[in-house]
Amino acid sequence: KFSRNYVTKYAMLLWVCYTFFEQPNWCSKGGQDTCHAAHYPSWRLPNINKDEALSVELCFAACCVVEIIASAFAYGWKYFSFVHHRVLTILFCFAFFDIPYKYGNWETYFRVGPLLRISIYVAYSDELRKEFWYIGGMLPKMVGIAFIGLSMVAVFAWAGLLIFEGTPEGAEYFPTIFDSAWTLLVLMTTSNWPDAMLPAYSDKRSTAFFFIIFQLAGLFFFLNFILAMVYNEYLLQEKESLQLRSLEREANLDSAFQALGPDQNGKLKREKVMNLLGSFGHSESEQRLMFAALDKDGANQVGQEEFRNICTVIQLRFEKVQGSPLLKRFPWLSKTYAWLWVNEHLDLVDRIGDLVVLASGLFIFCTMESAENLWINIGDACFVFIFLLEIAIKGAVLGWG
Repeated sequence: KFSRNYVTKYAMLLWVCYTFFEQPNWCSKGGQDTCHAAHYPSWRLPNINKDEALSVELCFAACCVVEIIASAFAYGWKYFSFVHHRVLTILFCFAFFDIPYKYGNWETYFRVGPLLRISIYVAYSDELRKEFWYIGGMLPKMVGIAFIGLSMVAVFAWAGLLIFEGTPEGAEYFPTIFDSAWTLLVLMTTSNWPDAMLPAYSDKRSTAFFFIIFQLAGLFFFLNFILAMVYNEYLLQEKESLQLRSLEREANLDSAFQALGPDQNGKLKREKVMNLLGSFGHSESEQRLMFAALDKDGANQVGQEEFRNICTVIQLRFEKVQGSPLLKRFPWLSKTYAWLWVNEHLDLVDRIGDLVVLASGLFIFCTMESAENLWINIGDACFVFIFLLEIAIKGAVLGWG
């Protein structure tokens, strides 16, 4: 299932990319190849001819059919009980029937195939579908902000229409209320700045305050305010989604708990939980560790609240670590203060070893010309002793494996 889902997902992505190499139907309309005209933005991408395009589309359509059939066999009719799966199946069917429509009417202008490909990929991708869900949840809350912004633009457009009436500025940028609003909307993006201001500014310098005030209110305040609101609403949508998924997960786990048949006290016996853990392919020793992680109160039973952690527990991965051979021979060392301190401060021992190596290198570099000096040889011996002591301490605590 994991590999099949990813293969289908990337096949859908390739189908979307294929759109950029597909020759539009209207290219040969009227016997003229308009797609190779100088004014057509082809970006020098190669075009696929009709026969090649039909072969490629049939391959992608086959992937869609295999996906539907495989899902129906894997999940049965329950697969179509989810709205998302029904929508995806309908999109697959439309994309499949769009192929004979295209190649049976080659010179038709319009085709829904490219739009269906993007819709299928969005519907099949959990990440994109989640993002669109977040955006859809934000839109109703952004209506009020959009109304405030449009109201601000309308007020400034009306003011500009009155201020620049009968001037070159008014004739070029503020002739009507709608043209004035469009000019200010573009001005808010700075795309026509300062061109939209120059006719009025050339005639009278003080008119610049109108544009400066609008830019302060629109560009520096309103757009940043929208950005902050969108970011805040996105975080709220993400938080709500996580809460809903958490509640849905708890409800599913509670249903699974009841299906396993708890006793009169509302708890599962150890044998049932061990059998459940064993069904996931864990060894007996791992099952005991997992059961101990679930059984927080040590009652040798698992309650409903404890059972909700089973998804986290079954994802645990265990690694056998070789213990210290020194402790096997002298177990009383584990209770000494020195052993406990070293075991808790191994990072500090590591840093000390690194400093010793660095200091040793600097010491050797600074005394290269006086290698026969007795004190230099003693210093070298001290550095080597400290370094070997660090290795011995780490080996004794962590083991030599």
